[in-house]
Amino acid sequence: MSTDLPEPYVSGQLDNVSRSVTSERGESTVTSTLEISQVFPTDAADLWNAVTTAERLARWFAPVHGDLRLGGSYQVEGNAGGVIQTCEPPSRFTATWVMGEPASLIDVRVEPVDEHTARLRLIHSGEGDAGFWDTYGPGALGVGWDLGLL
Repeated sequence: MSTDLPEPYVSGQLDNVSRSVTSERGESTVTSTLEISQVFPTDAADLWNAVTTAERLARWFAPVHGDLRLGGSYQVEGNAGGVIQTCEPPSRFTATWVMGEPASLIDVRVEPVDEHTARLRLIHSGEGDAGFWDTYGPGALGVGWDLGLL
């Protein structure tokens, strides 16, 4: 992955992102939740636009196609797709995240910190095969989210 960001930003990325993972094991499944967040040097309105506009999503995450509105279907190029379940501009949306079975859920929140900074918080939760979890652990949910924030 190439980036035009200055090296201090890239090398400091691990410290700039907050992450947590919880999991609960069932007989053959694991229910897990990943939460990842980062504060950005922009206001909440601009950050909301960056996470809900196809043109801007393509710049920092991946190309996203579809109907980006409540009830609309979307597809992340080369990745998951789903349906937008809730949309509460300018602070929150939820969507299914379908990449194989079963589907999981993403909950994306934009939280103002002050008038010049805002936090992006993403919560990805779902149930998956215990064997997959045993192989990949927390990476089963979220290595891609770290790459997107970078």
